Amino acid sequence: MIKKTHPMTARLLQDLKNTNMNESSRKTAPAAFPKAPAQKSQKLSITLYKTDLEEIDAIYSLAASNGKRVSTSDVVKLALRSMVITPNLLKTLDAIRAEDGRTTKS
Repeated sequence: MIKKTHPMTARLLQDLKNTNMNESSRKTAPAAFPKAPAQKSQKLSITLYKTDLEEIDAIYSLAASNGKRVSTSDVVKLALRSMVITPNLLKTLDAIRAEDGRTTKS
């Protein structure tokens, strides 16, 4: 039994075969892919506690109730950019470290 091939499929297969043959007979190397631009951001991994996750959920809910979708990355950036940097942050840091329970260098 001979399997019938759709005319468009047959044409595509023939075009691919011709392209591959043309590529293999090429004397010069194919053009290299352009280099990716320098990365403007850095990926991070963080550990969050239940209270932190509840705050993230509250921000998700606020955004959703106003017709916006936000990612976890958006939430972290929002928190960082909206905080006021004062010596009081060190008290918050102490509280975070106490919750964490690990000892860290000061």
